[in-house]
Amino acid sequence: MTFLALALCFEAILLMRRGMRPLGAQIVGSSMEPHLVGPRLLFTNSSSQLLSSYTLDSLRPNRPLVCQYTSELDNSFDMLTAMGTPEMVEEGESVRYYLWKRMAALRAAKYKNRPNADGQDSFRGIQRGDLVVIQTPEEESREVKRIVGFPGESIDIIHGDLWVNERRWKRDLKQILEHAVLLDYGDGRSNSYWNFGGWIVSYDAREASAEDNAGTQSNAGTQSNIGTRRIAYATLPIPLSSTAKEIESPDNDSSPQLGGSMEFRLRSGGQITNDLRWNAHDSHTLVPVSDIGFAIELENIQSEWQMAVTIHARDPVTIMVERSGQSIVVSTAQNEVAKSISPDWQSQWLLFMTIDGETIVADQTSEWLRESNSESQSSEDESSFELDSAPFSIACHQGEIDVKQWAVFRDLHYRGIGDSPTQRLQSNDGIVVLGDNVSISNDSRQRWESGLSIDSIRGVVELSEQGWDSLMRQKSRFLFERNQSRFRDLE
Repeated sequence: MTFLALALCFEAILLMRRGMRPLGAQIVGSSMEPHLVGPRLLFTNSSSQLLSSYTLDSLRPNRPLVCQYTSELDNSFDMLTAMGTPEMVEEGESVRYYLWKRMAALRAAKYKNRPNADGQDSFRGIQRGDLVVIQTPEEESREVKRIVGFPGESIDIIHGDLWVNERRWKRDLKQILEHAVLLDYGDGRSNSYWNFGGWIVSYDAREASAEDNAGTQSNAGTQSNIGTRRIAYATLPIPLSSTAKEIESPDNDSSPQLGGSMEFRLRSGGQITNDLRWNAHDSHTLVPVSDIGFAIELENIQSEWQMAVTIHARDPVTIMVERSGQSIVVSTAQNEVAKSISPDWQSQWLLFMTIDGETIVADQTSEWLRESNSESQSSEDESSFELDSAPFSIACHQGEIDVKQWAVFRDLHYRGIGDSPTQRLQSNDGIVVLGDNVSISNDSRQRWESGLSIDSIRGVVELSEQGWDSLMRQKSRFLFERNQSRFRDLE
């Protein structure tokens, strides 16, 4: 008995040490795109001559490919030939994960007794929203999914959002950014721009009036002379001033223009939808997404200034932002907050979003303001509204500011089984897991509608980047650097 006890003790020590060390794995599927990148097909469109990247699981034979930058069709695409060409296929990324039972012991104290509006926020050291490695007794392979439901809970998919026990799941800023899908990005420091999805920016070069010069609210909608260019070729930073003068701004002029306002809009005139551009052949219904946001980095902001930021979601939300002394003041129709800044403050990222039925203003790491939206903004029926084709706009009302960088993003938009807008999932004594690539993932919606056994969890994925950094790592998913020379030719 003594030898058996010693053997069992030694085995337990080995298992504990093994659990303390992260294990490595490679992503071989597309169900967690774009947050975990699986194998991709690289294909150069014969018309645009631009290189695009497509999730392997989304490819279908005998169908053309669409250029991700220009939307041009390539009917010459042959799936079998492409898949058999090694240099055209990139492997999925590698991730690290901890064995769940060891992770549970390490994290139980951290996540102990953390209730939120939905009830419990964690279970045995796993936080709602974590990426978990699962393996069922029937399967030899392991998968990664996002855990959204714990034992005894009901999970509802309602027009894109998740509801836990009939209450909307409201996430913190870090979780929102880790779940977001990056749609567009512009960086003036490295001339690294892309207009994936056909985004354009419009500058309003108004003739300054006496009221403008006095710093009063201006008419940002005056169409005296609009210069419109693709974001991909814009020159940053973009200066915005309340005293903008009438200027010439031809479409092919890439020099900075001094304007009173700017808009982000889709070139097609369409809306932000639930499509994932990396999916080559998707069959799900495209619906407008109202959980959207954007971020801007402001520069040259030492002096006093004021701007209005508008998000055109279900109902327009206008947020006033101004520098007053050593504070940045953010105000809406309902609330006002002031954030202290240092005297040598040079630049700042500001994030604006309407997500989870709330309007949120934040910087890269902390929330500044969060308030509930009106009843119409929180409406559940996705067919009951239409989004503006220019979902975001900025108007400078006083002083001058430079927009140095920007990012446009949307939230995950869940759909039920058979592309249904709603579905209820009961965890019973198990858990509920979903994939981020909604139209491709095979998860609790189809396989474990009555709950997946908690014993199926093998580990918890360790994210290499978190929060804002997690969102920004999606920039590398686009192949702008490899397309640089061709972009210059198109310009």
